[in-house]
Amino acid sequence: MRAVAEDEGIPIYVISTSDVSRDPISSGVFRRLASRTGGKSFFARTWQKQVEAFEAIREDLGNSYTVTYYPAPNPNEGFRKISVEVKTDLARKYRISARPGYRPRTGV
Repeated sequence: MRAVAEDEGIPIYVISTSDVSRDPISSGVFRRLASRTGGKSFFARTWQKQVEAFEAIREDLGNSYTVTYYPAPNPNEGFRKISVEVKTDLARKYRISARPGYRPRTGV
C-alpha cells in the first residue's frame, strides 16, 4: 500500500486512537507511512481530538494544490528526492508540504 501511494502521489492520513507511549512501534510506522506519502499522522485518544484530526485533514485537502514538473533526463532509476521551496517573503504565509520524492515510471 505504501509503495503504491508513494508512486501515485496519494497522501495517507492516519488517525490512531492508541496511546503513543504504549505502542511506539505502531506509532513510528504510522508516522513514517504518513510522512513518506505526504500525509500526516494524528494520535487522538478522545473524540474531541478525533474531530480536530478530521478537521485538520479536511483543511489540508481543501487547500491543497498539485504541482507537477518534467525532470531532466536522469540515469537514476531508483528513488529520487525532491524539495519544494517558496523563495519569497510570502513563504511565511504558507505551509508547504510535499512528499519526499518519487520513483520514475518505466515503460510510459
